[in-house]
Amino acid sequence: MTKIKNFGPAKIDTDFDGAGLEPREELGKEFIRQFRKAIWVKDNTKVGEYKLTELLKLCKKAREDEPTCQERELREKYPGWTQMPVSIVSFKVGLLISLIRETLVDVASAPFIIDPTPDPEIPQDKYDAIISELSDEILRASEEVVALQDQAYQNAMSAGIDPNDISPDMLPNIDEDQVIQMVRDAKIRAKIEVREHAKQQALLAQRAIYDKTIEGDYRRAILEFADDFALYPFGCIHGPFPVVRQNTRWQNSKFVEVDEVVWSFERVSPFDLFWTDDSRDTQSGTAVFIRKLVPYSFLYDARRLAKSNDG
Repeated sequence: MTKIKNFGPAKIDTDFDGAGLEPREELGKEFIRQFRKAIWVKDNTKVGEYKLTELLKLCKKAREDEPTCQERELREKYPGWTQMPVSIVSFKVGLLISLIRETLVDVASAPFIIDPTPDPEIPQDKYDAIISELSDEILRASEEVVALQDQAYQNAMSAGIDPNDISPDMLPNIDEDQVIQMVRDAKIRAKIEVREHAKQQALLAQRAIYDKTIEGDYRRAILEFADDFALYPFGCIHGPFPVVRQNTRWQNSKFVEVDEVVWSFERVSPFDLFWTDDSRDTQSGTAVFIRKLVPYSFLYDARRLAKSNDG
């Protein structure tokens, strides 16, 4: 059972640009300068005939089915139309969201698949075990052959045959082809065992990562991302990033609440994502900014955790 504190990242669709913030340190001043520049870059980016910020607002407005002035006049002139939908944008977006969710999220399994190495190498310890096992088998076969040869000599002596007249071809021997086949069979068995072990380890890793993603709200974030991807020119999902959550654990014969680090995921509103003009993706360029609104409790908890860590 997980109890999430009420200080998580909030979604804000505002035009706040940090104009009232005046940092004192040089690093803070550079950060604010780059942040304001990123806002300017986004405001001056064009998608077709629209500016990006303007297009985001138009998409949001269309989804909310806000009627135009002309539509309001028609509703006032014809009251019966007030119960009729004026725009079908919301309906179309809903259909697209359903298709995207069905593609991105499989409710029956993990949102990803970890496959083992198709042809894994035999580990050294496994190789040594194969050699040891083959040596034991060959040794046992040799002992059986030696026992058969002794029996053949005794039978020959009982029949009055001089043992010196018995050629090696007349005695039982180890079949070389049989030994080669034993080596091949052992190698095949080892490869099958290694493949099965790799599949089990991959499945365990997949389950472990899947549990972490579910605990970190991955499914909720990906569903919200699908909404944005269908409505806006782009969508954004952030993660995994570490957050501190208070989880209930059974310790010393009682339930206790402990602070634990969880790798979390979150949807980032297209209104709250900014980037510098030299950024081509989230891994290149000067900076990519994610704007968040957090309450005072978040800052108090961060300060408390920092103090406890220093102590």
